[in-house]
Amino acid sequence: MRNKLEISKRKLLELYVKNKKSTCKISKLYKCNTETIRRKLIDYGIKRRYHEIKVKISPGKLEHFYIIKKLSTLELAKKYNCSQWTIRSNLIKKGVKLRNSSEFLRWKPPANQIKPLTNPSMNLSYILGVLLGDGWLYNYKNNYFIGLDTIEYNFSNSFFKSLKTINLNPNIFKKGVKYWRTIASSKLFYQWFNNLDFKEIKKIIDNYPKDFLRGIYESEGCLGVNFNKNNNKKYLIITIVSCEEETINLTKLLIEKLGLHPRLNLRHPRPPRKPIWALNLGKQDEIKRFLYLINPCIKNKT
Repeated sequence: MRNKLEISKRKLLELYVKNKKSTCKISKLYKCNTETIRRKLIDYGIKRRYHEIKVKISPGKLEHFYIIKKLSTLELAKKYNCSQWTIRSNLIKKGVKLRNSSEFLRWKPPANQIKPLTNPSMNLSYILGVLLGDGWLYNYKNNYFIGLDTIEYNFSNSFFKSLKTINLNPNIFKKGVKYWRTIASSKLFYQWFNNLDFKEIKKIIDNYPKDFLRGIYESEGCLGVNFNKNNNKKYLIITIVSCEEETINLTKLLIEKLGLHPRLNLRHPRPPRKPIWALNLGKQDEIKRFLYLINPCIKNKT
């Protein structure tokens, strides 16, 4: 079920008519599609600005860009500063057959030719932390994806920005009601990551341990509050979990190098679930120091 956009006619009039904001800018404010805003304008009977209704494209140009240059409707919408719906409507009027997704992938493998920057860096170290946590890689036929699904937009956006710095071309969008998805496609990065062993990962993050810890903490960490009945006081606790022993041991080693003292426990859930390693940080001053040093974009409220 889609999350229904809640915006009053009065608010829409204020943004669109009084403040002269475009449907694109309003859609970004409400984290929705520009087409949703366009439909709201129609529903409320708000007269649209002329330049947003009609887009002047010289004869033959649209077909040239779409058929010969192979630009997508999204790329054309950005080029002409309009919505994808407007581009699609113009193509249909001119009798141009629209491509489907499978046709698109046949002529243009998604970013498979982009060479990622895999030299050690802060952003690559952070990406490795995320991928060893909640991030994922997926291969289907000729498509190679790197992604992250999370309910936290700030986390999704942080991963998005890091992927961009290593020369990938990620996208970020709302998936269902709750989740945000950041996704990029690169066969070369997919193959590079899958061929990495833990020794190589250690070499990459050796100079950027805090960035790796930020990625693994935002993925698998939890900042909780416990209550001590003896003194009626609340205290913080950080827990980082993983089913991979190598990953959790590496995380423990990096935290210890920061001068902190985490404790590692092995939990045994009921089969068929795998054993879970839990890394705990309980000293209040160490928790504050850890959060200060890695500076996470989520799970940082104290």
